[in-house]
Amino acid sequence: MQRENMREFSQADQSALIGAGLTLLRSAGARPINAFRAGNYGLNTATLAALAEIGIDFDTSYNAAADIGVDDVAPGQILTQPRRFNTVMENPVTVYRDRGGDSMRLFQLNACSFSEITRILTTAVDNGWESVVMVSHNFELLNRRKNRPDPIVVRRFRKLCRYLDRNRDRFEVAGFTGPQKPDEHLQPAPFASSRWETYGRSAEQLVRRAFG
Repeated sequence: MQRENMREFSQADQSALIGAGLTLLRSAGARPINAFRAGNYGLNTATLAALAEIGIDFDTSYNAAADIGVDDVAPGQILTQPRRFNTVMENPVTVYRDRGGDSMRLFQLNACSFSEITRILTTAVDNGWESVVMVSHNFELLNRRKNRPDPIVVRRFRKLCRYLDRNRDRFEVAGFTGPQKPDEHLQPAPFASSRWETYGRSAEQLVRRAFG
Protein backbone atom coordinates (compact mmCIF):
# COMPACT_ATOMS: atom_id res chain seq x y z
CA MET A 1 0.00 0.00 0.00
CA GLN A 2 1.34 3.40 -0.99
CA ARG A 3 1.52 5.94 1.83
CA GLU A 4 2.42 9.61 1.61
CA ASN A 5 4.12 10.26 4.97
CA MET A 6 6.61 8.43 7.16
CA ARG A 7 4.32 8.78 10.16
CA GLU A 8 1.83 6.46 8.47
CA PHE A 9 4.24 3.54 8.92
CA SER A 10 5.10 1.65 12.08
CA GLN A 11 8.45 2.28 13.76
CA ALA A 12 9.76 -1.03 12.41
CA ASP A 13 8.70 -0.14 8.87
CA GLN A 14 10.20 3.34 9.18
CA SER A 15 13.49 1.81 10.31
CA ALA A 16 13.43 -0.54 7.33
CA LEU A 17 12.64 2.27 4.86
CA ILE A 18 15.29 4.63 6.19
CA GLY A 19 17.82 1.81 6.36
CA ALA A 20 17.12 0.85 2.75
CA GLY A 21 17.61 4.45 1.67
CA LEU A 22 20.93 4.64 3.49
CA THR A 23 22.08 1.43 1.81
CA LEU A 24 21.28 2.81 -1.63
CA LEU A 25 23.04 6.10 -0.94
CA ARG A 26 26.14 4.37 0.39
CA SER A 27 26.27 2.04 -2.59
CA ALA A 28 26.18 5.13 -4.81
CA GLY A 29 29.26 6.49 -3.03
CA ALA A 30 27.65 9.01 -0.68
CA ARG A 31 29.81 10.12 2.21
CA PRO A 32 28.68 9.27 5.75
CA ILE A 33 25.10 10.46 6.34
CA ASN A 34 24.07 11.74 9.75
CA ALA A 35 20.96 13.87 9.12
CA PHE A 36 17.42 13.16 7.95
CA ARG A 37 14.30 15.04 6.90
CA ALA A 38 10.98 13.28 6.32
CA GLY A 39 9.17 14.04 3.09
CA ASN A 40 6.35 16.54 3.62
CA TYR A 41 7.79 16.98 7.14
CA GLY A 42 5.64 13.94 7.95
CA LEU A 43 7.40 12.69 11.08
CA ASN A 44 6.16 11.39 14.39
CA THR A 45 7.84 10.13 17.54
CA ALA A 46 8.29 6.73 15.87
CA THR A 47 10.41 8.46 13.20
CA LEU A 48 12.76 9.82 15.85
CA ALA A 49 12.93 6.40 17.53
CA ALA A 50 13.74 4.78 14.16
CA LEU A 51 16.53 7.30 13.53
CA ALA A 52 17.99 6.59 16.97
CA GLU A 53 17.89 2.86 16.24
CA ILE A 54 19.69 3.29 12.93
CA GLY A 55 22.26 5.77 14.28
CA ILE A 56 21.23 9.01 12.56
CA ASP A 57 22.21 11.88 14.84
CA PHE A 58 20.18 14.80 13.45
CA ASP A 59 16.66 15.31 12.18
CA THR A 60 15.11 18.41 10.56
CA SER A 61 11.59 17.17 9.94
CA TYR A 62 9.87 19.38 12.52
CA ASN A 63 8.09 22.24 10.78
CA ALA A 64 5.75 24.37 12.90
CA ALA A 65 4.30 25.95 9.75
CA ALA A 66 2.87 22.54 8.82
CA ASP A 67 0.10 20.80 10.70
CA ILE A 68 1.60 17.35 10.41
CA GLY A 69 3.88 15.91 13.10
CA VAL A 70 4.05 18.98 15.33
CA ASP A 71 1.58 18.02 18.04
CA ASP A 72 2.86 14.46 18.17
CA VAL A 73 6.50 15.42 18.73
CA ALA A 74 6.02 18.32 21.15
CA PRO A 75 2.39 18.56 22.32
CA GLY A 76 1.31 22.08 23.23
CA GLN A 77 4.63 23.64 22.18
CA ILE A 78 6.28 25.26 19.20
CA LEU A 79 9.89 24.15 18.86
CA THR A 80 12.13 26.83 17.43
CA GLN A 81 15.50 25.63 18.74
CA PRO A 82 17.25 22.24 18.87
CA ARG A 83 15.91 19.65 21.27
CA ARG A 84 17.25 16.17 21.94
CA PHE A 85 15.01 13.13 21.66
CA ASN A 86 16.92 10.12 22.93
CA THR A 87 20.12 10.20 20.83
CA VAL A 88 18.62 12.29 18.01
CA MET A 89 18.94 16.06 17.97
CA GLU A 90 15.84 17.60 16.43
CA ASN A 91 16.74 20.82 14.62
CA PRO A 92 13.38 22.39 13.75
CA VAL A 93 13.26 24.31 10.51
CA THR A 94 12.87 27.99 11.26
CA VAL A 95 9.46 29.59 10.80
CA TYR A 96 8.16 33.13 11.22
CA ARG A 97 4.81 34.88 11.43
CA ASP A 98 4.04 36.88 8.31
CA ARG A 99 0.36 37.88 8.55
CA GLY A 100 -0.24 38.01 12.28
CA GLY A 101 -2.25 35.61 14.40
CA ASP A 102 -1.36 31.96 13.93
CA SER A 103 -0.11 32.36 10.35
CA MET A 104 3.42 31.01 10.00
CA ARG A 105 5.75 30.76 7.05
CA LEU A 106 8.75 28.54 6.42
CA PHE A 107 12.22 30.11 6.36
CA GLN A 108 13.03 29.06 2.81
CA LEU A 109 15.21 30.60 0.13
CA ASN A 110 12.47 30.28 -2.45
CA ALA A 111 9.72 31.65 -0.21
CA CYS A 112 11.24 34.61 1.65
CA SER A 113 12.39 38.01 0.51
CA PHE A 114 15.98 39.03 1.17
CA SER A 115 14.71 41.56 3.69
CA GLU A 116 12.88 38.83 5.60
CA ILE A 117 15.94 36.58 5.51
CA THR A 118 18.24 39.22 6.97
CA ARG A 119 15.67 40.25 9.57
CA ILE A 120 15.40 36.67 10.83
CA LEU A 121 19.18 36.19 10.91
CA THR A 122 19.95 39.42 12.72
CA THR A 123 17.06 39.08 15.16
CA ALA A 124 18.15 35.53 15.98
CA VAL A 125 21.68 36.67 16.78
CA ASP A 126 20.49 39.65 18.79
CA ASN A 127 18.22 37.40 20.87
CA GLY A 128 20.79 34.68 21.53
CA TRP A 129 19.32 31.92 19.41
CA GLU A 130 21.39 28.77 19.10
CA SER A 131 20.63 28.35 15.41
CA VAL A 132 18.30 28.95 12.52
CA VAL A 133 17.61 26.32 9.86
CA MET A 134 16.90 27.44 6.30
CA VAL A 135 15.23 25.11 3.81
CA SER A 136 16.36 24.95 0.21
CA HIS A 137 15.94 22.47 -2.62
CA ASN A 138 18.12 21.79 -5.63
CA PHE A 139 15.53 23.22 -8.04
CA GLU A 140 14.85 26.50 -6.26
CA LEU A 141 17.14 28.57 -8.46
CA LEU A 142 15.08 27.58 -11.51
CA ASN A 143 11.91 29.17 -12.80
CA ARG A 144 8.51 27.48 -12.48
CA ARG A 145 8.95 25.65 -15.81
CA LYS A 146 12.38 24.39 -14.68
CA ASN A 147 13.91 25.43 -18.00
CA ARG A 148 16.05 28.43 -16.99
CA PRO A 149 17.36 30.23 -13.89
CA ASP A 150 14.94 32.35 -11.89
CA PRO A 151 16.74 35.73 -11.85
CA ILE A 152 15.00 36.94 -8.69
CA VAL A 153 15.91 33.89 -6.61
CA VAL A 154 19.42 33.72 -8.07
CA ARG A 155 19.96 37.38 -7.13
CA ARG A 156 18.52 36.70 -3.65
CA PHE A 157 20.90 33.76 -3.17
CA ARG A 158 23.93 35.78 -4.26
CA LYS A 159 22.96 38.64 -1.96
CA LEU A 160 22.61 36.19 0.93
CA CYS A 161 26.08 34.73 0.24
CA ARG A 162 27.62 38.22 0.16
CA TYR A 163 25.75 39.18 3.32
CA LEU A 164 27.00 36.11 5.22
CA ASP A 165 30.52 36.69 3.93
CA ARG A 166 30.49 40.27 5.20
CA ASN A 167 29.19 39.17 8.60
CA ARG A 168 31.40 36.20 9.42
CA ASP A 169 31.87 37.61 12.91
CA ARG A 170 28.12 37.24 13.59
CA PHE A 171 27.10 34.10 11.68
CA GLU A 172 28.59 30.65 11.33
CA VAL A 173 27.28 28.67 8.38
CA ALA A 174 27.39 24.96 9.14
CA GLY A 175 25.86 21.63 8.34
CA PHE A 176 24.81 19.04 10.86
CA THR A 177 28.14 18.09 12.32
CA GLY A 178 29.64 17.70 15.77
CA PRO A 179 27.99 17.55 19.17
CA GLN A 180 25.35 20.10 20.07
CA LYS A 181 24.58 21.14 23.61
CA PRO A 182 21.75 23.65 23.32
CA ASP A 183 19.75 25.03 26.18
CA GLU A 184 16.74 22.82 25.54
CA HIS A 185 14.52 25.01 27.71
CA LEU A 186 15.13 27.92 25.32
CA GLN A 187 12.23 27.79 22.88
CA PRO A 188 11.52 31.43 22.00
CA ALA A 189 8.44 32.38 20.02
CA PRO A 190 8.79 32.68 16.23
CA PHE A 191 9.72 36.10 14.90
CA ALA A 192 7.24 38.29 13.04
CA SER A 193 7.75 39.84 9.63
CA SER A 194 6.65 43.42 9.10
CA ARG A 195 3.70 44.27 6.88
CA TRP A 196 5.98 46.04 4.40
CA GLU A 197 8.25 43.00 4.12
CA THR A 198 5.22 40.82 3.42
CA TYR A 199 4.06 43.26 0.72
CA GLY A 200 7.55 43.30 -0.81
CA ARG A 201 7.71 39.52 -0.95
CA SER A 202 4.24 39.33 -2.49
CA ALA A 203 5.28 41.79 -5.19
CA GLU A 204 8.36 39.69 -6.00
CA GLN A 205 6.22 36.59 -6.25
CA LEU A 206 3.84 38.30 -8.70
CA VAL A 207 6.78 39.22 -10.93
CA ARG A 208 8.14 35.68 -10.76
CA ARG A 209 4.79 34.22 -11.75
CA ALA A 210 4.39 36.67 -14.59
CA PHE A 211 7.75 35.91 -16.16
CA GLY A 212 8.31 32.32 -14.95
